[in-house]
Amino acid sequence: MPTISLTAKNYRGTYVSFNTTAPVLLEVSWLELMTASLTLGFQKWPEVATTGFPFWFHRMGLGMSATAYLREDSSSWHLDPAYASLDLSEKAAMSYWQGMIFCKIAAARHLDVPWLANVDDMRSKGQLRTSGTTKSRGDLVGRDRADAYHVIEAKGRSQRVEAGLIEHAKDQAAAISSINGSTPSTTSACISKLWKCPIEVLLDDPPTDGDDKIKLSFKEESLWSWYYYGIINYIQENSVRPQQKWWLSKVDKPSGYLWAILSDWPQAPWRFLLAPHFEGSFWAIGLPTRVVETPSAAREYTFSNNNTAHSSDNKSLFVASDHVALLRADF
Repeated sequence: MPTISLTAKNYRGTYVSFNTTAPVLLEVSWLELMTASLTLGFQKWPEVATTGFPFWFHRMGLGMSATAYLREDSSSWHLDPAYASLDLSEKAAMSYWQGMIFCKIAAARHLDVPWLANVDDMRSKGQLRTSGTTKSRGDLVGRDRADAYHVIEAKGRSQRVEAGLIEHAKDQAAAISSINGSTPSTTSACISKLWKCPIEVLLDDPPTDGDDKIKLSFKEESLWSWYYYGIINYIQENSVRPQQKWWLSKVDKPSGYLWAILSDWPQAPWRFLLAPHFEGSFWAIGLPTRVVETPSAAREYTFSNNNTAHSSDNKSLFVASDHVALLRADF
């Protein structure tokens, strides 16, 4: 399976074990890339229902486009040479989303932070309050399995890391000094070096004297409802129809899950436009029934089921540590 390279440094105290003495190679499947993209980008179904066809190219399409210029070989993920043909604005958008995807994977796999929430999006939806209006703050607030909060500022670069980028990212993360009255356990810069082979991800948590100090506050249940709301809504509105159950029965999958079809792409008249990973495939997304019913049960479900991210040998299933599952069947 192809890998990415991860380096972590400057973690202290309880988290000193996160530091790496040498780059760590993480095996990452294509399904894991797509699952991370979906978790970060899924929207409530009513918000996208009126857009129809464009939704698949925008929201799931974010994952499609982000992976369109990624290539895998037997040992590594790397940028496709065709990436050079994109103009600067396209590269900026692509590297931003790829940086977010690799940050999501690194946080879950290395920092044991399965749940990452977008600060600006939670704020825009009235689910989070800030003590200031500056946007110079970390992109993401994370929750780990021990109920500690973490802040991450994600950056993706396709050519080089410019001078001062890491320090700037760190200052942005450190600008958040309090989450629900507690100091964040870590405030990390996550830099994805997309031009490397394999792609390199740096997690850096050095001390900083960031000038802006921002306090975040939100109700406990808001984090869980924000994190899962789009997928839960989609599953509830698009439950598996009887004629679709036959192919679900052909794929090994975890028990106790509810599923919704993302698309029956083999039947789509435009299927010839799809990337090789999509052509001839049925796709479904799933969550444990308990999490669908009560999103805040996600943490308890983690402990009671000891769930960890994994891919099946036939590459048809990926279940992430946040319990989001992506299922694929080829016909």
